[in-house]
Amino acid sequence: MSSNTRCSGLSRQRGYSTSCMTSAFSRSKPHLKCVGCFAERFVEWDQNEIAVVPDFHKRILFSDEAHFWLNGYVNKQNCRIWSEANSQVYVETPLHPEKLTVWCALCGLVESFFKNDEGHNVTVNGDRYRAMITNFFIPELNNHDVQELSFEQDGATCHTARATIDSLKDTFGDRLISRFGPVNWPPRSCDLTPLDYFLWGYVKSLVYADKP
Repeated sequence: MSSNTRCSGLSRQRGYSTSCMTSAFSRSKPHLKCVGCFAERFVEWDQNEIAVVPDFHKRILFSDEAHFWLNGYVNKQNCRIWSEANSQVYVETPLHPEKLTVWCALCGLVESFFKNDEGHNVTVNGDRYRAMITNFFIPELNNHDVQELSFEQDGATCHTARATIDSLKDTFGDRLISRFGPVNWPPRSCDLTPLDYFLWGYVKSLVYADKP
């Protein structure tokens, strides 16, 4: 049941307007409490895995994609230049700047897997992501003992289509860490992955060193 449905039902029972109940619901932030409980359950599961396999984290393939802009345009909010005077500088940028989308699966025990779409300025959607997983990633894993590896992906919509989840389950079984997977990945937890926490920031600092 959605929060809007609950608020509508409560407003009729209590005799308040729906907007009043919705406002009270938003202030109480029950969704954040649920996220906290979920994160605690994930930590408990993680600790149990480490108790059995001490190097469990090295056996996880952490995956993610990142965009690299090709025309000097950097789309990031933490890049700011402070000046004592207004420089009155205007920078023209195209409506749809060219970019290279790179996908990576990083693991402590096997080589990392990189994939990019060459020559195409495309958006990652469910079909393209599933094709990449099916036609590139899974065949590349044939040289490794997949039975010892887990696979992690975030909850982006393009990652969690039913057909994609089913394909990943066929390969990793109950070792899939993903939304709608056997082990749910906590939402808004990008700092738990080495790609978001370190790799992409480090690589982009090198790529954009001459074009801040």
